[in-house]
Amino acid sequence: ARPEIRSVLDRAQRFLGLATLLTVILAAVAVALAARRYMQRHLDACAVMRCLGITQSGLIRLHSGLFLWLALLAAALGCMTGFAIHFVLVSWLAELLDLRLPLPGWLPLFQGAAVAAVLLFGFAFPPLLQLSKVPTLRVFRRELGPPRPFLLGGYALGVLLLAGLLLLVSGDLRLGGFAIGGVFRAPPLFLRGGPRPPPPGAAFGGRGGGGFGWRQGLANLERHAAASTLQIVALALGLMAMLLLTVTRGELLDVWLKATPADAPNRFIVNIQPDQTQAVGEMLAASGITAELSPMVRGRLMQIGEKTASAANYPDDERAQRLIEREFNLSWRAALPPGNRIMAGSWFAADDAGKGLASVEDGLAKTLGIKLGDELRFMIGGQETRVRVSNLRKLDWDSMRVNFFVLTPPGVLETAPAAHTEKAEKFR
Repeated sequence: ARPEIRSVLDRAQRFLGLATLLTVILAAVAVALAARRYMQRHLDACAVMRCLGITQSGLIRLHSGLFLWLALLAAALGCMTGFAIHFVLVSWLAELLDLRLPLPGWLPLFQGAAVAAVLLFGFAFPPLLQLSKVPTLRVFRRELGPPRPFLLGGYALGVLLLAGLLLLVSGDLRLGGFAIGGVFRAPPLFLRGGPRPPPPGAAFGGRGGGGFGWRQGLANLERHAAASTLQIVALALGLMAMLLLTVTRGELLDVWLKATPADAPNRFIVNIQPDQTQAVGEMLAASGITAELSPMVRGRLMQIGEKTASAANYPDDERAQRLIEREFNLSWRAALPPGNRIMAGSWFAADDAGKGLASVEDGLAKTLGIKLGDELRFMIGGQETRVRVSNLRKLDWDSMRVNFFVLTPPGVLETAPAAHTEKAEKFR
């Protein structure tokens, strides 16, 4: 429920998800190459079986059954391995966080099975469907084979499914579009700028056999340009995925630190009672610490407009359920706090002191469906307080300041039981 923590975790999840998807792309290329090799090795056998009377649908059922069992076995082994590794990670995190994490749900199993289905139907089935198109004349003429356009059309489904996975994992249309463009732009670039055999008199390896070896190697790449490009792209994607997973952790921490102000506090003192505020302030001032003292009242949101505030009203939003079930930290301000800007409505006027008005954080309002003019009913220390939303604020959560979801003008919450929180600017 903490926006400053959630933004970092969301960013990390998108980066790691895209890096993991690169390994899925590598697996897709490997499956396509393996299935193509399987098709080439079974062309003669399928031509003979077609001469003996087997139908095209019979050939498809025969080879599809083998690959389906293989996909089920691979998905089961992969899910069990991931489940076992999960407990290793949980035991490591439990030592760092000093808490017990819950057991994983069933969603990762379905996600793994969905990825296996994308790889199977999108990149293994097109070569298998080619086997049903083998002409019977191949028994006499080995150069005959299935029509190539059919194979290329079959891969279109796999490419579309893979693009859908990229968009789903990225969680952002623009980021997913960049990822799709980068992945599918690589093969044409390789084909356009691919290797070309050197002229006969050139020698790359100096005198002797080096020049001949280079010429033969590059000429072989030229003869099999499509297969060579596919393998080079697969290798490059695999190396990029490993490098991303290696450097992402450091990059995420660096980005987060750069986004944090230089004077950001690293200590917060909470639940300072009213009779303790002066002593605490004097103690911090004597230590050369500049602190920001803010009043804080805890209250539970009971009603939004005419609707009762209940987690049941947000069945598909887990964050909204957590927010609605927790107590809110409320405070009051006469002036707009630093790092806040008004998105809708207007800030409190000087004569609004004592009026039942409220300023609500814009992200909270969108999550819970709060609009300008809505009446909010809070239960604070057994007392009911009603306020009307007069403006929505956008907060800079990365500033590490003392921020509140809901603010009121002075004279509204002072009678409620309150504590104070301090932000220590230079506390070390």
